[in-house]
Amino acid sequence: MYICFKAMKLGFKSGLRPLIGLDGTFLKGKTKGQVLCAVGQDSNNSFYPLAWA
Repeated sequence: MYICFKAMKLGFKSGLRPLIGLDGTFLKGKTKGQVLCAVGQDSNNSFYPLAWA
């Protein structure tokens, strides 16, 4: 399952650079698991979250 809000999709289509970065990490506290994240980069060189799972 992944989460990607409609506003994030519209923002990516309207003005982000065609570059998608992927990253992930392991959760080691009480809750075990993994978090995966996809981000884009806007014209100000800022990161823009696209989706996470």
